[in-house]
Amino acid sequence: MSEALSHSVSDTSTLNKQTLVL
Repeated sequence: MSEALSHSVSDTSTLNKQTLVL
């Protein structure tokens, strides 16, 4: 469960960075 949550947080951070780039 913790691993899944951590993975989701990482994905969200990546999406936020991509949005800033765009």
